Amino acid sequence: MFIDLIRRLRVTQRALELRALIGVSLRDQIRNEEIRRRTRVTDIAQSYTKDIQELAFRNAESLREISFVKVSRFYS
Repeated sequence: MFIDLIRRLRVTQRALELRALIGVSLRDQIRNEEIRRRTRVTDIAQSYTKDIQELAFRNAESLREISFVKVSRFYS
């Protein structure tokens, strides 16, 4: 529970720092996506998901190539 509180405080602080960087306040009601777009900061969840998808795709390609080689050796 304490670690979760620290994480939430870090996220809030980072969000407020980004808002201060571009000169907007919470009253401006600008979404986080727009702030990340303006500051060109990537969302870690999106970045992580993209990396996992690329890794899974590469592994699937490798597995397909390996299984093709094994099958072709079996029938040769």
